Amino acid sequence: MVFIAGVASGALGLVLGGVVGSVWERYHRRRRAPADVPSAAIETSGAEAGVDAARVRAPTKGALSPTFESSVAASDYLALLRMVSAESHDAARAASALAQTVNISARHEGVLVGVARVITDGYRYAALADIVVHPDYQRRGVGRQLMRRALDATPNGVLYVNARSGSTPFFERIGGERGTPGFVMRWMSEPGLRRPHTGETL
Repeated sequence: MVFIAGVASGALGLVLGGVVGSVWERYHRRRRAPADVPSAAIETSGAEAGVDAARVRAPTKGALSPTFESSVAASDYLALLRMVSAESHDAARAASALAQTVNISARHEGVLVGVARVITDGYRYAALADIVVHPDYQRRGVGRQLMRRALDATPNGVLYVNARSGSTPFFERIGGERGTPGFVMRWMSEPGLRRPHTGETL
């Protein structure tokens, strides 16, 4: 009887330990996760807004009502990118990229807190180039509001998103629908392809 009681209490301890550990891990993972920043957005040679490299702490938690603009300076965009990505970016090429996309920036009390960029032909097609939210302003509705305005910038109300790994929960939360599988084509990936303008066979 004593043996059975010992085994039962040990099993109960394992179960409780697993539950507590799972809750603890989920709590900290959620605190670390940049849920308002679709990783898909931190690609291309530019990615988001600007402030000084020193982060500006958000005054309070809760939803924000930022002001939105249809432009963003390349220097601000790169400054924000540096806060969310270790990638280096070329300032001139970032400025060129910004000139070719529809840009939506969000500011709160003068601080650039987010940027979304849309690539579109103005007639049938629009895709999200990138979206990024200042780390101190994530999970406060900024990403959702940027995506709503990005959708408004499409010619027919459809925005294609190439979501990176880990960013799908964000897009699902804001109403995104899973589409058909996508592909990425790269030079050197297929024998016989010719590089544009040079005629060089790869």
